[in-house]
Amino acid sequence: MLKYLNAPDVRDFEAKTIRIPIFLTGNDFTKLYSPLLRAGRMTKFKWLPSSEEKTNVIATIFQSHLTQSEAQSLIAHCDGLAKKQGIENVPVSFYASLKSRVLDDYILMTVQKNGWTNSYTMFSQKGVALSHKPTYKDYLDKADECVASLVNQSFLEGDKS
Repeated sequence: MLKYLNAPDVRDFEAKTIRIPIFLTGNDFTKLYSPLLRAGRMTKFKWLPSSEEKTNVIATIFQSHLTQSEAQSLIAHCDGLAKKQGIENVPVSFYASLKSRVLDDYILMTVQKNGWTNSYTMFSQKGVALSHKPTYKDYLDKADECVASLVNQSFLEGDKS
C-alpha cells in the first residue's frame, strides 16, 4: 500500500491513476501505519464544534428524554464540572455515554424490581421499554459520576497535565 502512496502513477500498465480522497473518522489514529500519517500523505482535521453545533448534536442524542433547554442546561452543568477538574472540552461522545449509563441503570432497576425472567419476557416482547423514561434530574445525578470517570480517563491518556 505504501508503494502506491509513494509513486501512485508508476504502474505496470499504462492507465492513468486518478487520485480520490478517502475520509476517515475515528477517535484514535495512533494505531494506523505511521508512514500513512506523515505530512503530505494525510490531512488531519479535528472537529471542534461550536457551542450551537454541540448543543444540536447533544439535543438529538437526548431528544426522546430531554427538551432543548434541558440539554443546554446539562451541557452547562457537565462543562462546569469538567472545568473544575481541569478539563476544558467535554467531548460529544461523553453525552452518549452518559445516556447509556443512565439507561443501563434503569434496565438494572427494572430487572431488580421484576426479576430476570419477567424482565426478559417484558424486554423481548416490547423491546427495552422502561416503566418510565429518565428525567433531567437523573442525568444530572449521573453526570457527576461520569465526569469523574472522564477525569480519570484523561489522566490515563495523558490529556491532563
